[in-house]
Amino acid sequence: MRHSFTYTCAALLVLGLAACDTYTQDDYRPEYVVESYLVAGEPLPLLRLSQTAPIDARYTFEDFAVEGADVRVNLLDETGAVEETYPYVQTKKGIYEPEDETAVVQPLRTYALEVRVPGHEEVIRSKTLVPGPFEIVSISQDTIVYQGAEQLEAWITSSHHPDREPVYVFTIFAMDTTNYDLTPVYADFADDDDGLHKVDFVANSSGLTKEEGFTKHADGTLSIKLPWILVAFYGPNEIVANAIDDNLFDFKRSQLGTGTTSPGEMDNLIDHIEGGRGIFGSMARARVVIHVNSQGAE
Repeated sequence: MRHSFTYTCAALLVLGLAACDTYTQDDYRPEYVVESYLVAGEPLPLLRLSQTAPIDARYTFEDFAVEGADVRVNLLDETGAVEETYPYVQTKKGIYEPEDETAVVQPLRTYALEVRVPGHEEVIRSKTLVPGPFEIVSISQDTIVYQGAEQLEAWITSSHHPDREPVYVFTIFAMDTTNYDLTPVYADFADDDDGLHKVDFVANSSGLTKEEGFTKHADGTLSIKLPWILVAFYGPNEIVANAIDDNLFDFKRSQLGTGTTSPGEMDNLIDHIEGGRGIFGSMARARVVIHVNSQGAE
């Protein structure tokens, strides 16, 4: 689940570009879209590179993927100078991976992206400051009854961000969608004949939560009660807590929108990509597995 924390950036951008900028179809110019998520303590991630599609075209990544780009990620020192360069190689159409598979993302360090596309003069650039590591210390129960008397609750240590208060997003992933059923709310969604299927509910994320939204304890730990709406499946579920960087924070705020846009539209996209669109973000991550039973299950 190395790349599990995604907002389906490319698809959202393709659907939402008409909402981001007012222009007619005659004014359409394709833009380059990058998507990559660095995780503290994990290997450097792959990068997806594509172009936006016209508003009247059906978008698939494969159809609009970009080949032949020069992609590199630089580790910067405290002065902003390049300390280490990690070249990327294309492994599939539009998919680029680091040549050095042993390179690990360092927390509280800044990484800079450079993408050069043949025939495109402008270099696509972005930077991310990786948040500090933290842990999930404990959870309310390893096995819990869905919508039971005890609320699902997690205790974590604090992450660190040198410029601001840490911001967290919690995601719950269903680990076995074959042998376990959907919880009632999601079962109703799947029965509404609107094209939704079990696979659409595998991962569900919370909103943005600052530390002021947690309960703070004398030992320095933080606790938060997680809403049942995040749990889509009975059975084994993985709780993933992410402390996110500024790029993901702003992108997530853009995704939330004002509540008046259509699905996929972003009126005020904040993506911190020079020369293109998308997300080059980072996070620190902690995980724990729970088992969710239905009412009356043993």
